[in-house]
Amino acid sequence: MSLRLEQISLKHFRGAVQISLFRFDPSKRLVMIFGENGSGKSTVVDAIDLMFNGGKGSLEGRSSTSARDHLPSLGRSPSDVEIEVGFESKVLTGRFNRSGTLTVTPSAATRHPVVKVLR
Repeated sequence: MSLRLEQISLKHFRGAVQISLFRFDPSKRLVMIFGENGSGKSTVVDAIDLMFNGGKGSLEGRSSTSARDHLPSLGRSPSDVEIEVGFESKVLTGRFNRSGTLTVTPSAATRHPVVKVLR
C-alpha cells in the first residue's frame, strides 16, 4: 500500500501568516483542494510540491520572481518558514537555510508519499 499524506502545517509560508494546519483523510486515494479565490489553495499545494518534489509551485518559471523572496510570508525571511508534513506517524520538517535552500529533516531520502500536482 502506498503512503498517504495525513496533515501539513505551514508557518510563514506564502499566504500562511499564522501557523496553519490542514488534515487529510489517509483512507482516500485522491485529495482535491478547492475553494474561493484567495483562500490559500495554491499556498497548500505549493508547500506540498516543495516538500516532496522540490518544485516552486506556482512561482515556477516566472523569471521576474525569486522563490527566496516570495515563498516566505510578507515581512518574513526564508529562515522563518517551516513546513511540517505528517504521514504514517512520521513527520518531515522543511526549513530554508541561510543560502535559501530547503533542508528537509529527517533526510528527504526517507520514504514518503508520492505527490503529483495537477494544475
